[in-house]
Amino acid sequence: MIKQIQELQQRELLLLIISGIFLILISIYIFIWEPLNQRNQLTQTKIKQYEWSLVELKYLEQLNQGADEVKAPNIGADQPLVVVIDIVLRKYNLYENLQRSQPIGDNTIRIEINEGNFNNIILSLNELESVYNLSVDMANISALQNNINGKVDASITLDRL
Repeated sequence: MIKQIQELQQRELLLLIISGIFLILISIYIFIWEPLNQRNQLTQTKIKQYEWSLVELKYLEQLNQGADEVKAPNIGADQPLVVVIDIVLRKYNLYENLQRSQPIGDNTIRIEINEGNFNNIILSLNELESVYNLSVDMANISALQNNINGKVDASITLDRL
């Protein structure tokens, strides 16, 4: 084998070295980088879910502070927007698709949903308007490029009336 490699011309040897390096790089990408990247994305999703849980816990703690008796949170239009969005997105199984939620002042919130079910997004917007008195100020909904049935990306700004 070594004799065969030594008998190769310089251009053939160069081609063999370049091919080997290319195969090593592709193998690193497929077997090391992609699994790490997927694990990182999963971890980021879990972190966002834990952050939302902390927000809910802080809100519930504020409700219970100073109260003589334990009261259930009043699900209505007077709740903070973050809590309202959390409740509705969980109800319509969109919470895991929530990419970003950004309050803008006391009466406006912007949410971004990736790969969410279109029908569930529309149903959640209807509930936000009818039950929680939130109106859609701006909505940008686009179909995914890979054409998954019913899945869309949405950026929505909601205002409290």
